[in-house]
Amino acid sequence: MENQKKTLREKYKDRPCMEKTEHFAQISSGLIQVPHTDILPDQKFLSQGDDVERYCNIYKRNMTPFYKHYCASIPFVFEEQCRVGVALLRMANCLSDGQHLTFYETESQYGTNVRTLAELASGKVLALTNGLHKEKFEELFRDPFSYCCLGYFCDVTPQFIQSSSDLNVFTDGFDVVYENATFQFYDKDRFEQIAHLKEVMKDDGILICLEKLHQIDTVEYEKREQVKDEKYKSLYFSANEIMWKRTVVLAGMQELQVDYETLISALKQHFSYIYLLWNSTNFYEIAASNSLQKINDFLSLLPLPFIPKEFSFEGDLNVPKRVWPI
Repeated sequence: MENQKKTLREKYKDRPCMEKTEHFAQISSGLIQVPHTDILPDQKFLSQGDDVERYCNIYKRNMTPFYKHYCASIPFVFEEQCRVGVALLRMANCLSDGQHLTFYETESQYGTNVRTLAELASGKVLALTNGLHKEKFEELFRDPFSYCCLGYFCDVTPQFIQSSSDLNVFTDGFDVVYENATFQFYDKDRFEQIAHLKEVMKDDGILICLEKLHQIDTVEYEKREQVKDEKYKSLYFSANEIMWKRTVVLAGMQELQVDYETLISALKQHFSYIYLLWNSTNFYEIAASNSLQKINDFLSLLPLPFIPKEFSFEGDLNVPKRVWPI
């Protein structure tokens, strides 16, 4: 008899990523890797509208130590997460009375963006994240429209949602799933990882992937890393702190990164429409869906991105770039 295919949870059981929780627990608790100065959104980005400024203000207020570290580590991801959040809030506000948008962000460590989106939508968005450290869940997830479950992204399945009485609002699937630089901590099989997330999505849902990607040319990859570390991270961390993270945390993660073509190839096997939204050094954000109407609605509501030219290596993305179909 043929062996039954392992679930992702079974497959990942003995992976190194499961052993890295100690470092992330320390970062999440503000014990290490704490930015030396405040992280503030760009004024030009804020000037795009009252809803943009308000979103950024609430996002900043909702930052936990982990998210302060996160936003000080990825150049201008603060503005980008708020840009996506504003677009989703605008989508939700277009819905009829009684309707809501369901949103799931993977492993966002106390859900800064999840809580911001749910709070500002006032019931129009029901938002979920999963996390690995339970101690602050009840304290932080007080909004009745934001939810958090304990565990890894591979634990979140349709069966898990159906069996959890407090998550029954998500049994019909998610309108939007945001993969928050999660895959690269587990393995390189993007096809299988995307298939896992697709199981909890609605048929016309949107998947947004934020990932750090390899470059075919290793010199190009290191050049972008140097830009990130010297022109951005150095504003918030010492040289020793930057080196510690590269050596202790990022080295293993780098082994499980994929390149742009590999990620796009995996997305094409699952989705009919793919757009490049944003690029910052080696970080990319890509949206995919099987509904042209849904993805066009989302793209039309995005504020303009903020990314200085020295950090952008994929040309002008003021208008998202259609990757597929060509």
